[in-house]
Amino acid sequence: MPDTSLSKTTLPENYQHKHLIHLHVTMNTCNKLDDLYPLLSHLPCLRYLYIACDSLTLYDFEKLALELSTRVPWLQRFSCSFKQTYIKDIKQLHRMNPLFRHMRCKKVEWSGGWHYYCVTTENI
Repeated sequence: MPDTSLSKTTLPENYQHKHLIHLHVTMNTCNKLDDLYPLLSHLPCLRYLYIACDSLTLYDFEKLALELSTRVPWLQRFSCSFKQTYIKDIKQLHRMNPLFRHMRCKKVEWSGGWHYYCVTTENI
């Protein structure tokens, strides 16, 4: 049964976070960013956002760029770790949103020759 708890998030007016400036989000399942967007609407003063999740597509990045621009216009810094995500032309991401300029696609290798790709702003 899918978890729909975030998609139904509504906060009373007196509880909306007008002063929250830092949010660290780890999504435990693949491609659940759509559940995050309604929550961001309640955080208009957010300045820093970190998101970690898996298996994003180019379409997911396009939507994320649009949602960040419209829902949290004052966001100054965006960090991420999107594992099992491969983007052939990383410059295409950089053009989507100025907050994406520090993203890079890294190949993460494990012993035995196993590897995966990660789009991240972190040093791996």
